[in-house]
Amino acid sequence: MVKFYEDLLTILVYDRMNIHLTELLEYEQYCSRQRFIP
Repeated sequence: MVKFYEDLLTILVYDRMNIHLTELLEYEQYCSRQRFIP
């Protein structure tokens, strides 16, 4: 799960750079499909 949270943090940083919330939601769905395992 560490990898997921690192990636999520990166996305949140991008969100500060005007990345839309919908892209964050799409990324979350992508992660759930990939089932990232550390």
